[in-house]
Amino acid sequence: MPDITGTVLDARNIPLPGVTIILVGPGAAPVVQLTDGNGNFNYPAMPAGAYKLTAVHGSFGYAEDKTVVHNGVAISDVKFAVTAATPPPAPDDRYLKLKYGQYIFLGFIGLLFFVLLIWTALGKLRLDELESIEVARGAITYLFTVTTVSMAGLLMLAGIMTGGKELDRRFALGKEILTLMIGILGTIIGFYYGSSVDRGRGNNEADSLRVSNVTLKPASPQANKAFSVTAQLRGGTGPYTYSVSFAPPIARDSTVIKKSDNGKIEEKFTVRDTVKAGTAVRIIISGKDSKDVPFTTPDDDKHRFKTTQ
Repeated sequence: MPDITGTVLDARNIPLPGVTIILVGPGAAPVVQLTDGNGNFNYPAMPAGAYKLTAVHGSFGYAEDKTVVHNGVAISDVKFAVTAATPPPAPDDRYLKLKYGQYIFLGFIGLLFFVLLIWTALGKLRLDELESIEVARGAITYLFTVTTVSMAGLLMLAGIMTGGKELDRRFALGKEILTLMIGILGTIIGFYYGSSVDRGRGNNEADSLRVSNVTLKPASPQANKAFSVTAQLRGGTGPYTYSVSFAPPIARDSTVIKKSDNGKIEEKFTVRDTVKAGTAVRIIISGKDSKDVPFTTPDDDKHRFKTTQ
């Protein structure tokens, strides 16, 4: 059976070694080989029939396919003129193309803006305040609102930086992400405003009316010296009425009933000059909310202190 041989040349008619030759014959699997140092290839003892030859080179691209037919006669003049691959189309300059440094700069500015938004609203929020379901809902709603707006901004930026079909693909993906974020945001807002829990009656343990963060400054008041008491009311429904007293009654102007719209308590007192150093004192903050739900500080060590000289 005769051979099928040939040569692969570049545009200057110089032989090309290492070119992949793919031979496809009738009823047989493709046969692959590489050209030798002189650009030659050889398929020996091939049965009669029609064959398709393709030359492939990584640096030059694809040559045109050639179909050869032999009827028992060797074919030795198959030549390929492999030319350079077609260059990619020029970018569409109607759209702004950003370099890596600009991407990093824009990402940094976006992150800084996002952190400032979060810090402005939630920077002073203490972890213990999240025990209140009302505060937690507000924080979650704000976070998802900022995230959704940020996603919309990123989609606009992607539209500026990308053109053609890539813009269509990214914009379609961006719309799906934005739709998902809006759905989550809607769920959170519905959760925030749709709760049927009677917060004032303390049906939810996290919303039960209580006094928290009771603080004395200084921690051990002195006789005939001023000191302050701060605390925060959690749960219930404002405004609140309250009084601050001590057992034994060591301070002047205590037990006066006062009002707080937001549950924040800040009071100043002066220790009586007759109080001895080392006196054990219990602080009592009691009152009720607008629905007449009462509250008071528990009788425990957290709400006791001793006076000093």
